[in-house]
Formats: sequence, C-alpha cells, structure tokens
Amino acid sequence: MCRCSCRQTAVAGRFATLAEAARYFGVSRSTIHRLCRDGELPIIKLRGAIRVDLVAAEAALISRGVGTPKRSIVVETE
Repeated sequence: MCRCSCRQTAVAGRFATLAEAARYFGVSRSTIHRLCRDGELPIIKLRGAIRVDLVAAEAALISRGVGTPKRSIVVETE
C-alpha cells in the first residue's frame, strides 16, 4: 500500500487511524495515543485495529484547546 495522498481519503470519513487523526488535528501520534489511552478520545476497534471517531474527537479536542482540524467534518443525518 502506498503512503501517498491516496491515503488521505480515509480521513474524509468518520473514523481514522491514530496517525491519520494526528495529521488531521495537527498533533503528534503520541498525543493522540495518550488521549485515547486516558479515555479522552472516543475510539472503536475494527478487526483489532484502533480507530478514532473524528466527529466526537473534534469536539473533545476543541474543548481542551488541543490541535486545530485542517477542515470541518460534515455528517449528514437522516
């Protein structure tokens, strides 16, 4: 799998890897990992891999004053 811009499309979705979330919020991967470990960021496990819920994480990080999203997430509800 390449590590070029094609991987950035995963960030457009609601869930992202720790590395993708770190890039999205402009913080280090270790910061994202620490916040997940401390229960401050909502995560899910998919097939054993940790994914960060970007919608909930954005609200959590903004309330803490940590990181700035590169773009807003739009979630359509039915």
